[in-house]
Amino acid sequence: MKDERGATLVEFAIISILLFTVLYGIMEFSLAFKDWLSISHASREGVRVGAVAGNDAAADIEILRAVERAMTAAGMTNLVSVSVANPDNMSEKTAYAWNGGTPCRWTPCPDPTEPAYVQPGWDPGSRKISTPTDRIEVSIEFRHQWVTGLFSIGPTDWKKTVIMDIEPQVFG
Repeated sequence: MKDERGATLVEFAIISILLFTVLYGIMEFSLAFKDWLSISHASREGVRVGAVAGNDAAADIEILRAVERAMTAAGMTNLVSVSVANPDNMSEKTAYAWNGGTPCRWTPCPDPTEPAYVQPGWDPGSRKISTPTDRIEVSIEFRHQWVTGLFSIGPTDWKKTVIMDIEPQVFG
């Protein structure tokens, strides 16, 4: 018995390394999964709004507002960009960066009511709203910051793209 003193402490030290590695891994991947679900949800919300807005002049700002509302869980500070595009013609695309400023929180400004307004690469007024309608694509690029540094990797950029048909607003 005298020779086994301290063996429990050594065993705990060995097992605790494995235990804490597993716990930190669970925490790290849970936060990563939360961020991935947030950008997936935000891109779906944005494309839904874009599909309903159709050729409304304020379609892009409404898409970006929907993305802002959906990104509350992940936080807007790690948002790299949101792109609105015609998936059938990628030359008709605009990438917006969130700057959090006023009066327009996006660069370039997609809000037609603001003096800083910049015409999007795919003009909402030119979107086809009679059958067959155009399709709309919303892509979100997000930079995930790993919390513990356990895996010795820096920030990771993720991109989620969702494509949907624009809802027809003119029939016949």
